[in-house]
Amino acid sequence: MRIFSYLAAFFLVCGVANAMPNPASAGMPALNFTLQDVSGKGVSLEQYYGKVIVLEWRDPRCKFVQKHYKSQNMQTIQKKYTQNDDIIWLTILVGTSVDTEHNFATHQLIDPAREVARLYDITKVPEVVIIDKTGYIAYIGAVDSLRTSNVEDVERAKVNYIASSLDEIISHYPVSVSHTRPYGCDITMFKPAPFQAV
Repeated sequence: MRIFSYLAAFFLVCGVANAMPNPASAGMPALNFTLQDVSGKGVSLEQYYGKVIVLEWRDPRCKFVQKHYKSQNMQTIQKKYTQNDDIIWLTILVGTSVDTEHNFATHQLIDPAREVARLYDITKVPEVVIIDKTGYIAYIGAVDSLRTSNVEDVERAKVNYIASSLDEIISHYPVSVSHTRPYGCDITMFKPAPFQAV
């Protein structure tokens, strides 16, 4: 009788595990969501299906985020690639706070409850997901290869994964590095604060 109890418990655990959604990863279909942008307009991912979409998770209080914005690294990449009509850039602000940095994102979206971050299993800021025109995740992970918060290290990084992934997608090549371990501030490090656009 005891063996049947063990088997029942085993299959129950397996059933629960199978019912849990898998974390987002390269090669998986993108997960749709809708968030408000900083002007209060609703923006959904699916409205841009058929285009290349960059999702950038950001909290301006994080020194690793500041590295890429104070150096103008992120704005330069945003401006370069969003000039292409087939590329959409969605910056997702978590733990919303005053955001004074000028940027060239298509939309800045607000996710104070971090619901979309959980949907994509995002653990750090900054962290990036790139979705190809077929609606599949082509890249997920860090911004670049030098895992520091020092502004001067931006130019020393051997690879900027956003730029390299987008260049390969534009050239119709498979993304050669589809996943990297993100680095930065833990996404729950800062308490949510009222958002104020400047």
